[in-house]
Amino acid sequence: ATGNRIAFVVSDPNGFHLRAVDVAADGALGEARTLLSGPALLRAPLLSADGAVAVVCTNGRTHRQQYDLLALDRDGVEIGRWSAG
Repeated sequence: ATGNRIAFVVSDPNGFHLRAVDVAADGALGEARTLLSGPALLRAPLLSADGAVAVVCTNGRTHRQQYDLLALDRDGVEIGRWSAG
């Protein structure tokens, strides 16, 4: 809602990477920072209204088409995880 952060997932031969870019009040973009990186599939990053929390869908626990939601703070520290089973 505040538009102060953008989050996205990129992939390369080393796996999947959740990245975030801070957006200044004048619209200037900061450097992309990696919040999470590894071989597990990452999908659909969503940000809280203030950009302080990123939630991403991952199969890192199951390594199958069964996903968890993982919440990370601005520094990529895990602050919550929700599992389907």
